[in-house]
Amino acid sequence: MIINGDAGDDTNYPILIVSFLGNQNIPSEIIGQPHRFRKDQLEGYNYLINGFFYILFLSFEDLPLFYIDASINQSNEMKIIHLRTEQAQRFLKQYMGY
Repeated sequence: MIINGDAGDDTNYPILIVSFLGNQNIPSEIIGQPHRFRKDQLEGYNYLINGFFYILFLSFEDLPLFYIDASINQSNEMKIIHLRTEQAQRFLKQYMGY
């Protein structure tokens, strides 16, 4: 796909970016190892780099439409989801295994 200059369909490999940079109480200088996840019919990887969670979905059959809408599209546009402090803390704790 990359070699051909074809971004492919939005649902080929949906990726989301989730940010908690606006939250001063949460450290943003963390770089974490990729984690593989499986939840219900969803499968993918997530990783943390400097205040951004990157979530790459490998399966998308049951992916909520909101995720597809927020992921990068064929026009190279995407939405970055910004978390509130409580949501960011919960997300980070789950990522770290707490």
